[in-house]
Amino acid sequence: MTMRVLSFMLIALLSVNACKTTGFKGGTAQTPKPNNSTDITPKPPVVEPPLPLFVECPGAPDRMLVAGLYLLPENTAALPDFKKMTKVKDVCLKQLDVTDRDFKEGFPLIPDLIEWFGLDVNFRVNVPEDGEYKFMLNSDDGSILAIDGKEVINNDGLHPHQEVAGKATLTKGWHDFNVKYYEGPRYRIALELFWQKPGASTREYIPEALFSRPKL
Repeated sequence: MTMRVLSFMLIALLSVNACKTTGFKGGTAQTPKPNNSTDITPKPPVVEPPLPLFVECPGAPDRMLVAGLYLLPENTAALPDFKKMTKVKDVCLKQLDVTDRDFKEGFPLIPDLIEWFGLDVNFRVNVPEDGEYKFMLNSDDGSILAIDGKEVINNDGLHPHQEVAGKATLTKGWHDFNVKYYEGPRYRIALELFWQKPGASTREYIPEALFSRPKL
C-alpha cells in the first residue's frame, strides 16, 4: 500500500471509534418552538350604540312611521286634540316597540325634550288577509289606536306602562293606522303595538315589511 492509502484508512478508523465512544446513533432536525411572547390577545367585540328612537324623516327612508311632535303643558292629564295645536316637527320611527325604559335622549335638534310631549303617529299597513285581528297597545303614559278613522283601543290617561287590547275586522290590503301618544312627567316611557292575526296563537309586532308611509 502507498502511504496515501494508509492515511485514509487510519482517518476512517479513528472516526468510527470516536462515534462508538460517544454513543452517537444519528438524529433528526429539531424545529424550534414558537416564541409566545409575540401572541396577540383577542380584542373584545365592538358594541354598536343603540339606534335613536326618533330621527329626521328625510334622512331615514327606511322608517315608515311618521310622528308629529307636539309640546304639552305640564300636568296634562289626557291626550289633547292635536288638530288644535301647532306641530313642532315630524320625526320618524321604525317600529312601535318602545319597551318600558328611561328616556333621556330627546329628539333631533331638541335633546332636552324628555317630558310633556305628544306624538301623532301615522302609517299604513298592508293587511295580509281578511279576518278579525286582535291588537294590544302598551304605553306610559296615554295612547289611543285608530284604524281607518275608527277607534280600536283607548289607553289614555296619566299612568305607568299598561296594556289594553281591542279587536278590528279588516279586509286584505292597505289600511290607515293612527296612534296618538303622550308622555307626562319624566323619565319612564313605553309605546308598543302588537297584533294577533286571524287563527294565530301568538302575538307579534306588526312586521316592518307591511308598513308604508302615510298619505298626509
